[in-house]
Amino acid sequence: MVGHEKEWSWDEFHQLPFETITKDIHCVTKWSKLDASFGGVSMDVLLEEVEPLDAFAMFHSYGGYTTNLPIEDNQRRQGLGW
Repeated sequence: MVGHEKEWSWDEFHQLPFETITKDIHCVTKWSKLDASFGGVSMDVLLEEVEPLDAFAMFHSYGGYTTNLPIEDNQRRQGLGW
């Protein structure tokens, strides 16, 4: 649950701080990709806009895809070394 929902237009989203990180990906089907680079807006920036009131967040994307994620596991300030 959040204090308020937030939706960004394409232009608004591109005005948010952009960063690039490099991480290893390990799939449950037993393959890995080392040193994969990803670019985008950090969860910390997005969460500042919605004021989370619960432990999980539901994300919706183009094409109808959704996922729920623990907020704590996706924040840099939680010491995950992003």
